[in-house]
Formats: sequence, C-alpha cells, structure tokens
Amino acid sequence: MNTPATQAAATVEVSRRRIIQGAAWAAPAIVLATGVPAAATSTVTGLCDPLAKGETLALARGSWTASPQQLRQNLLSGHNPETGWTPSVSGDASTEQSGYALSSADGFQSMDDNTLRSSESDPTSAWLTVTAEYMFTATANTRYVIDFDTIVGYGNGNANQSARQSVVVSIGSETFSKVTLGHYNSSLPVGNRTDVDMTGLGYVLQGPWDSKVNRSFTYDHTGTSEAVITLRFTFTIEGIYPDGNDSNMRNVTDDIWVSRPVVTQDACL
Repeated sequence: MNTPATQAAATVEVSRRRIIQGAAWAAPAIVLATGVPAAATSTVTGLCDPLAKGETLALARGSWTASPQQLRQNLLSGHNPETGWTPSVSGDASTEQSGYALSSADGFQSMDDNTLRSSESDPTSAWLTVTAEYMFTATANTRYVIDFDTIVGYGNGNANQSARQSVVVSIGSETFSKVTLGHYNSSLPVGNRTDVDMTGLGYVLQGPWDSKVNRSFTYDHTGTSEAVITLRFTFTIEGIYPDGNDSNMRNVTDDIWVSRPVVTQDACL
C-alpha cells in the first residue's frame, strides 16, 4: 500500500487565518455527499471573476474510508468508534470527549487504532490509511487559498503507549501539507517512522495537546474550464503491538483532528 512516506512535497507555512473547528465522534462509515456545490458567488460562469476575490466557496463532504483493513474499535465490543466526521452525520454514532466536542462546521477526526491482530508478531505489516474527502467547484485559471486547523494527541495520553499517525493533505498528485505528532525521543513500536524520518520527508511535527494550529496553502486551478476539485486528507496509522507483545502495551495510536477547510478565491491567473 502507498503511505505518506512515498509522497514528496514541501511543508506549507502556518497561516493566521481564523477557521471554525468542529468536533464530535463518528463511527467508521462511508458518507456520501449530497451534491457538489457551485462557488458561493452567483456570477460564476466557469471563468475567473476578479471581482470575486476574497469570496468563500461552498464545500461538500465526499466520503471517508479505511483501507486495507478495519479499524480496531469497529471490531471490539464495548469500544466506541471514534473516527469520522465532526459533528457526526448520516447515521454515524456520536460520542463526545471533553475538550474536542466543539460546535460548528464539520471537520474530521482520526482517533481509532489499527486492527487488533493478536495472531501477528510483526507490527510492520499492518499499516492502515483513513481517507476523508471534500469537494468544491473551481473556475478556470483561478488561484484559491485553503485553510484548516489541526489538533494532535497521543493515544491514552501517553507517548510511550502510542504508535505514529500522520496526515497528508493533497489535491490529485500534488501534496500541500504534511503533519504528524512529535514523539520527541519517546520510544515507538518496531517499524514506526521516527521524528527524524518524518522531518526528512517534509512533515511538520506538532506538539501533543497543543492549541489548534492553523495551516494554509494556495492551489492553482490552471484548467481552461470549470472543474470539481477533490481535497483529500489521508491519515496513516502505523503498526501497533498486539496485546501482550509489549510491556508498555503500545497498542494504541496517535490521534489527529482537522477542521472543515475554508476555500477562498484569490487571484485570477
């Protein structure tokens, strides 16, 4: 399977734009968008409108999926699934955790762990990706600014019990933002990438339980006609230790929350 380690891209600078962040819990499920929105301005003709600079575009959720196997909490009785849209939608189960059950627009959270595979002794064979998508309609030859927030934390609140998780933000084959938790010399399960590995691959290390960090990048739609653009958040959950195979019980994963992106028209190209 492909992992963010195979994606090369420069890290974007942190913006100071304000974004409203949402949170609630959601069970693993595919959530289909009801339709792809047009831009917020009523003057869209498929060509860049210089007078629309600064206007916010409508955004629709696409789907979210886990691959190649199921998330652990989906298999264990008595465990609330905690991965999905925030707030929960389309029948997702909803459980809240104090501090992250924020109101307002929908974002996404990846809090579940890798599938519990007690029959396997090699955690390097069980990486898993969770992908969440948003869509917007871009006009021809137009630059857009895209903003979102991130919050990160260790599973069980403990770096020594948490395997690595990271997130890559992309449009098509172009990568714009790469974020992961810093483990800052804490041990990781065998096969997990280290902080040095991640920074070498262009990831930003974000401190655990810090306040939300706002991130921003520009996207140029250079096509000569209007097009639907898919904005993709790909979370990679690296291998955990099966129960009983590690004295520190490192069978949980880092947690990552992202806010609903805000897409704003910028310049005509």
